[in-house]
Amino acid sequence: MKLASLLVALLAAGLAPHGLRAQDVPQIAGPGRISGTVVDPESSPLANVAITLRTAADSAVITGVMTDSQGRFTLESLPLGEYRIRVSFIGFRPRESETITLSAGSPAVDLGRIALEVSAVELDAVVAAAERSGVVIEPDRTVYATASMLVADAGTGVDVLRAVPELEVDVENNVKLRGNRPVAVHINGRPAPLRGEQLANFLEQLPGNRIERVEVMPNPSARHDPEGLGGIVNIVLKDDLDLGLSGSLSAHASTRNRQFLNGRLNYQRGRLTLFAGGGLNRYDVEFSSYDRRENLLAEPVTIIEQSSTRDNRSRGWNLDWTAELKVGRQATLWSNAWMYSSTAGGGGVTDYGIFDNGNVELDRYDRASDESQGWHSYNLGAGFKQVFEQQKRELTVDARWTDGGHESRMYMTRHMYVQDGARVTLPDEVRDNDQDVGDGQLSLQADYFTPLFGGRLDIGYKAWRREQSGDNRMLVFATPEDEDPANSIFTGFEFEEIFHSLYWTWGRTFGEVGIQGGLRAERAETEFHSLVTGDEFDRPYNTLFPSANVSWTPKPGRTIRLLYSKRISRPHPYYLDPAIPVTDPLNIYTGNPDLRPSYTQSITLDGTITGKYGTLRIAPYYRYSTDVWERIRTVDEDGVATTRWENAASSKAYGSSFTISLPPSGRVTGSTSFSVYRDERDGTNIAGQQRRAAFLWSLGGNLGMKLRESLTSQIYANYFPEQSILQGRASGYLFTSISLRQQLFDNKGSISLSISDPLDLYSYDSTTRDATHVQVSRSSYTSRMVSVGITFNFGKPPEQQSRRTAPDQQQEEGETIRVR
Repeated sequence: MKLASLLVALLAAGLAPHGLRAQDVPQIAGPGRISGTVVDPESSPLANVAITLRTAADSAVITGVMTDSQGRFTLESLPLGEYRIRVSFIGFRPRESETITLSAGSPAVDLGRIALEVSAVELDAVVAAAERSGVVIEPDRTVYATASMLVADAGTGVDVLRAVPELEVDVENNVKLRGNRPVAVHINGRPAPLRGEQLANFLEQLPGNRIERVEVMPNPSARHDPEGLGGIVNIVLKDDLDLGLSGSLSAHASTRNRQFLNGRLNYQRGRLTLFAGGGLNRYDVEFSSYDRRENLLAEPVTIIEQSSTRDNRSRGWNLDWTAELKVGRQATLWSNAWMYSSTAGGGGVTDYGIFDNGNVELDRYDRASDESQGWHSYNLGAGFKQVFEQQKRELTVDARWTDGGHESRMYMTRHMYVQDGARVTLPDEVRDNDQDVGDGQLSLQADYFTPLFGGRLDIGYKAWRREQSGDNRMLVFATPEDEDPANSIFTGFEFEEIFHSLYWTWGRTFGEVGIQGGLRAERAETEFHSLVTGDEFDRPYNTLFPSANVSWTPKPGRTIRLLYSKRISRPHPYYLDPAIPVTDPLNIYTGNPDLRPSYTQSITLDGTITGKYGTLRIAPYYRYSTDVWERIRTVDEDGVATTRWENAASSKAYGSSFTISLPPSGRVTGSTSFSVYRDERDGTNIAGQQRRAAFLWSLGGNLGMKLRESLTSQIYANYFPEQSILQGRASGYLFTSISLRQQLFDNKGSISLSISDPLDLYSYDSTTRDATHVQVSRSSYTSRMVSVGITFNFGKPPEQQSRRTAPDQQQEEGETIRVR
């Protein structure tokens, strides 16, 4: 309590109006709005004019927008305060406004028609994007723009997520947030129709330059889907929307034999907008691992050692499109799709050694494997949006269909060298494992918002069906020459989940204070059917998911937020299947059909100060989870390890994150995030387990520098130290990258160089122990590589941009814009 009181006092003191003077304004939501229309001397609207918003005190840049095809612009969600805007367009005299005051009594200002005069000076065209911060703090999320991440030019979706300071991406490409909690990955605002290995494979093949921004929401409102204990990470893909015809081509290659080739084409005319893209990719990767397990139940104690190497070669493609058609004055019909497919092949060898406690070899053999795999996912969506009153009353209806799957075939050959302490010559045993998993989803969602009691009410409904089926066949041959198997095993399952949910949120701003509350009510029905035993495991349940958000903005640049949310994580069918064929007799995995969903409640106190030298953010939090999943390993007297998931009673995580971001417009940019927390786990409800607690921390960040006007460098690093797990510990690991980007062809293209893990420091190890065993594991894969990427844009620029005066040329200012 003393720590919490101290943090609250420090935040209040730092953010109160009598504190240090703010020099800049963070991009956070407020009630303020500035709008207007830009026209030429003949009163014709001017499109793509740069509108830059600055503080009135010292002209520090806050944000920027472009005018639309009718010359209109709107700067919304601004904190109350004093501002100025600057309007600039090549060939015209720029104009700057008087001080614009946004107050509780007058939060909206319409500047009316702003006429620009033709400049008397002939200037060369210079293409420059509107200034925008690489890190944007919004009411319920933090937004990281990939334009400031050089690693996105030559990397993958995994590389982009690793460059976000507050995210952790582990060795299996699982994405986690505060307190080592898994998050739900969304794509363009909707839950990704992929989970587990399929999602990790997709992120590894998604080109980094397809991502526009990453939105991190540790406490999402009730409007959002409730899955993901750690919150939501929303990956927003680029639309590349512009007038006319435009496109881009990009290619990437690396020393780890990873290549990407991508292209995009965009078209807009009248009421129709089309944009599409596709790509090819391939990559190779090598893995190695080592395990040493002591069997404490054997008399005497026996030791099993495993050492393995494996390589994997992957090939794939991806495709996406969006089509929009404006209907009437304020309605839009749209359809979109994104899909990917990949195949992989590889092989490896695992050496096994079994020893007594005197290190005398009892058995030795190896197991060679040859494997082929395939993944695919096709996601199609269609919808309708009706605007009844711009930014006040809108209805959106969204329907979505997904089909996906994973197929694999593995041949394993065991060759015995030593048995019972003596060298032997025995026939090789062969195992043929064939797996096929299919999954599908169908959803319908409707969202509506309207003014209510001086604020905004959001309501919505979602119906969602998610199903997965799988079959797994194992054939065991006594010798490679046998045509008939000595043993055959077949397993399979069918799993279906049906969800119906209703939600509402309501928010309003009262001067310096903003509030938002909401509730989602969900009915879930799940059914797991084993095709082997015929058993069915049904679990219907009802859940309420409340959320709350209170913010206080005493003046521009200073904000305190208090956020609360409740979340859920539902088990994957692989965690539930009790009948999975054994590929390695010494290491058995079995599912747990009694595994329950895990719930977490989280509260965060978030304080932000933005000034001339950047942004400081402090976010203490508390997270309490029940029915937490823990992977439990036990060993029998024969040394066979059995692993399955269990529900631990509870876990707690409480601590704070500290983030510092430099201003986006300087020569040096960057951000760093430091997190420290205490993790407590109670597993006393599981036989043989106990409580564990540990203080943990993590550190990550990036630093960029503009070496020349067209040459930029960046370095990023994320370090995650040792983690506490219920049965032991997992080591820390470090990811680093160094990147350079050179603009080419008058800013229509670029070439990038990226070096990942330059010092080859990546490795991972873990230890588990209980009354039956002690096991030490190590693993690594080839992460050090050099990547080169090149991008060329043709037609109109793929991102909305404007033409303005070059910085080294003088231009006469136009008349000051009067505030009405």
